[in-house]
Amino acid sequence: MQLLDTEGFLPFFPDLVADSNLQNPLHSRQLAVEDIYETMRNWFFKEEFQTGNNHIDSFLRNIGTYDNQQFNTYEQSLSTLIESMTIADQLAHSTKLTGNDTSTNSLHACLCKPKTQVAAEMRDYILQALKELVGQWADVYTAQFIQYNPTFKTTYGFPAGFGSVQNLNDHHFHYGYFLRAAAAIGRYDRPWLDGYLPFFDELRKDVANYDRSNTNYPFLRNFSPFYGHNWANGTSQNGADQESTSEAINFSTGLMELGLLLGNNEWRDMGMYMYEQEIQAAEQYWFNQDATLPNVVPRPPVDPNDIRYNGNWPEEFVTYRGPDGGVWHTTLAGILDQRFVKRETFFGDIDATYFIHLIPMSANTLYVGRNQAWLQATWKQYLLDTGAQGNPDFQSKFETFIGAWQARMPASGQGINGTGLTPALTRIAREHIFQPFGTNTMAKYWAYTNSLLGQVDTSIVADTPAYGAFKDVGGSSSFVAYNPTNQSASVTFKNRITNTVVATLSVPAQSIATKSSGRTSTFKPSQITTPGGRLYLGPTTGPTPLPMTGQLTSAPGTWLPPNGTFPFPRLSTDISRIMPSLSIVPVATGRCSDLDLPGNPSGPNGGDQTCRQSNKAYAEWTGTFKGSLVGSKPFTQMTVYTDPALQIGWQQDPAIRGNTHVRVEYYFDATHTDPDRIEVYTLPSAHGNSFVMLQNKMTPYYFGCYSDKSNFGVCNGEDSGLYGPDNPVLSPGKIQLDNRFADAAPFPASVTCGKIKVQMYGQAGDDAGAKVPVPISVGTSPLLNRASWVQPPYNGGECNPATNSHSN
Repeated sequence: MQLLDTEGFLPFFPDLVADSNLQNPLHSRQLAVEDIYETMRNWFFKEEFQTGNNHIDSFLRNIGTYDNQQFNTYEQSLSTLIESMTIADQLAHSTKLTGNDTSTNSLHACLCKPKTQVAAEMRDYILQALKELVGQWADVYTAQFIQYNPTFKTTYGFPAGFGSVQNLNDHHFHYGYFLRAAAAIGRYDRPWLDGYLPFFDELRKDVANYDRSNTNYPFLRNFSPFYGHNWANGTSQNGADQESTSEAINFSTGLMELGLLLGNNEWRDMGMYMYEQEIQAAEQYWFNQDATLPNVVPRPPVDPNDIRYNGNWPEEFVTYRGPDGGVWHTTLAGILDQRFVKRETFFGDIDATYFIHLIPMSANTLYVGRNQAWLQATWKQYLLDTGAQGNPDFQSKFETFIGAWQARMPASGQGINGTGLTPALTRIAREHIFQPFGTNTMAKYWAYTNSLLGQVDTSIVADTPAYGAFKDVGGSSSFVAYNPTNQSASVTFKNRITNTVVATLSVPAQSIATKSSGRTSTFKPSQITTPGGRLYLGPTTGPTPLPMTGQLTSAPGTWLPPNGTFPFPRLSTDISRIMPSLSIVPVATGRCSDLDLPGNPSGPNGGDQTCRQSNKAYAEWTGTFKGSLVGSKPFTQMTVYTDPALQIGWQQDPAIRGNTHVRVEYYFDATHTDPDRIEVYTLPSAHGNSFVMLQNKMTPYYFGCYSDKSNFGVCNGEDSGLYGPDNPVLSPGKIQLDNRFADAAPFPASVTCGKIKVQMYGQAGDDAGAKVPVPISVGTSPLLNRASWVQPPYNGGECNPATNSHSN
């Protein structure tokens, strides 16, 4: 039996930066927290810069950059949402992030609200997106789903990727991101985690089944207690191998996090064992940290079979003559095979060999900095390997990760190739290739936080699993501990050798606490609440007679798929089991404009007669609202989930090319018979089979301005709160204000009792081939991650129209 010392782990960083006066060294008048906020705001609403004229669009408008239909289970970009959600939450609670965000763009859009409120909006949206992207894997009515195979006793996902199905490769790499996402969501929404726990438990058992009586999965599958680490090659028919140590450890982190959060000591302990064992294996087999790094190249032995080792590698592999004639060292390997070790990777140049051990950019990889002498020697070799030492203009494809690496080390050297905070920020600020799994926000947050904490101090140990001890070059110590339980905890930090108590830290329930320079701070992840003005789309009548009608209510739906095991449908078109959660708008038989309801057009003399001859192919929901206007730049918030490509299984429908329309009618006095304001939102339907991807998830974030009869399709130049990209290449959408026959009233300052109608319809123009039925998700529990809603910009909730109704 081997006794492993634990040296601490953190699932996420404390909020040191959010409440510090740390300055941005590149902009002396800017606080670090402001730099992080502005970088995140641009990524979220507008666009993160990258090289050349390449455009990625905002996170809000291009979720496909982070996940897309038919993406496989290697979801490394989930790490961006996991980390960004915490960053946004810490920004939302910051005492240093003050004032309103008055940023505007060329389309006359302005956020015009407190920065902390903007941060909270980003946090809430990211949380919901993370639920959607992870949760859809548990649903066979999507382009991505998980399947258990009883023959091979394994669980894998479709579509396949990296041999995860054919050869059972990389399951621990893949499922680590799922487990960590589950834990991150669970910190904010425990009922959601509890509802999906059976799903995550299957992923856990596929990699780390420690129960020998459970014959549905093999014992520990590819984790070898003998070697002390996982192998990534599933069948290992030509020898086992593994590349990314950090992603293997990421799985252990997820298991630990969930065990701590759920109070499941078996999960916690298994995760801790795998975490520390994998780190030791990485330090020995991939990093060879016991080697010495001489300044003289060893002479080759006379007998080629006389292999002399320096640490765990042959000495000629460790120290050799570089192409510049100098002495070079191998301090890090890319691929470890049972038969050999390589400096290369399966996918990239020499810079990838370094990057692959630094992903994800998360606090759980702090162990990389435990051995600072090795880390700094490895940095020097990186500069030699890549040519960056002689060419500071060299750029890796993974610049944000390289910058984060620089920030792990004390300040040293000059310019962009130095170490510490300033060189790290300099690298991040330089134009570089965008990587969705390592944004500028994450890298800056990492750099600033590390500069405040200092380097990992392995001489200190604590009496709790989730902790960190740090010391900066000046000798000041910082102590961090995380307490996911429902009761406060007292954590004691001791010197590992002398057992002397060096610090104690009181950690409130469900919080992470820090003691640094005599100051104690705590951060508790927010409990998210639903805004009072939100109205959910309920089930509709139908499919006949048309139009289909339903109600908008503040109470969310309750429908969930029935429990149990059912035969897989024989036809891909069989969606009968989820029909109670759908309102399927039929194809319009006539020809109508985007602004007109099929069969019920607006205008004098009954409107356009060609359109009036159509069937009334739309669905309509009616609700009420009241209260004071919210914000100085109000607009209608909504998330409506559609899926014109809906079917069983992971296929897509490339024939989908039509539009889906949401038409919102406001009656600022519920007694009015004609609407005071009509807004029409039109988005192209995505061809992927998913309710939650791209424009199938209809939100106002796809729109950058209003347009009206003065020039439909062109921004009308009026101020709005639709802040987002204003780059003409990205072509932000326009919300059409239908003022063809009556003025579109502005939102009044208050409403005593108003009425709102939401109407939805599909393609209704000349292109018959673009006309398809539009399934809309209605009446579902929010646990299903596709509960459609709309939110007028008023704070009073619902009202009774029988009461006196008027607006001011």
